Amino acid sequence: EAFFFRVPCVTLRKETEWIDTVEAGCNMLVGTEIDKIIEGVFTYEQGKRNYFPYGDGKAAKKVVEKLFTEFKKKNEKRLNNNFYS
Repeated sequence: EAFFFRVPCVTLRKETEWIDTVEAGCNMLVGTEIDKIIEGVFTYEQGKRNYFPYGDGKAAKKVVEKLFTEFKKKNEKRLNNNFYS
């Protein structure tokens, strides 16, 4: 969530599934040692601000628009073929 809301993220683990965010500099992986956590928090610099590896966040809208368009096409064909006669 931090990545999507552009909030600096320091991950207190030794590994992460979100490698893309670490490579982009949007997430800092520091482990669980207190000294490294403190250093990470005070030295963190936000990485790429315009980095969208997961899309633009509008997938659901695009899917609904496509479904509506296809539904409308199929119903127009039915109407044109005297569906109601």
